[in-house]
Amino acid sequence: EQLGRARDVFDVGGQRCDETGAGRSARVRFRCCDGARAERKHRAQTGSGPAAFITSVDEVELCTYDVAVCSPALCAAATPNATAALLLKALEGVCLQRHEGWWSFEFCYKKGARQFHVEGMALGLPQGLAPNTNTIAQVETVDNADGRKQAKVAAEFSLGGFAAGADADDDATLVVPEGLDGWDKARVEVEYADGTPCDVDVDGDGIERRRAVTARLVCGETNALTSVVEDRTCHYVFTVTTPELCGHPAFAVAPATRPMTCVPEDGAPRPPP
Repeated sequence: EQLGRARDVFDVGGQRCDETGAGRSARVRFRCCDGARAERKHRAQTGSGPAAFITSVDEVELCTYDVAVCSPALCAAATPNATAALLLKALEGVCLQRHEGWWSFEFCYKKGARQFHVEGMALGLPQGLAPNTNTIAQVETVDNADGRKQAKVAAEFSLGGFAAGADADDDATLVVPEGLDGWDKARVEVEYADGTPCDVDVDGDGIERRRAVTARLVCGETNALTSVVEDRTCHYVFTVTTPELCGHPAFAVAPATRPMTCVPEDGAPRPPP
């Protein structure tokens, strides 16, 4: 568990960031991973097999990066019958962002969620870029209390603080099985509530309602906020992938299969019809 949350900080001597005037910095998180799967992928790309793998890089603030590194060398003996809640402890303190046009979204595990707009964020996606990336042109910055610069947030809404989920020790309570309600993956749901008041009176009854999020955590190769959907007014569904859940039996994925047809060699006896 401790190895899963090991980290290092590189904040001295980074290349100068033009937008902030300070050096770039990075926080690197180390965790155990499935070495066989990661090594196969890495060998296919590079022809060699290293002892550690970079699984994700996120720019959490302007010129400040969160890097996830995994290595089989960090893997201790498997915890017998580890619950999903125990496996997800490695996400504590992790924040993930997704940029969708004018708005950006942030998910912080067991902390909160928000929707915001950064001055200078481009309104559209350049052709060929992945859907969770965007460009920043002439980003405006402001000074922090410590003198460092950060991107200027022009608009921001809280989508709620951690309210429920991810604490239950009983997997029967915490894990939603695959196919239970039409979803094609097993998941852990985490609720965030009491965000910024909703501007729309949804039911027309004059009762103030607040923004909220249901985060669905599923098995995936990297920690990433992969989808944001407003399923009803001022309520959002986040889909979050994480490799931390992949070792849990409920999230195991059957290996891909394909049909095979056997044909007898020429001259070989054939089975009766």
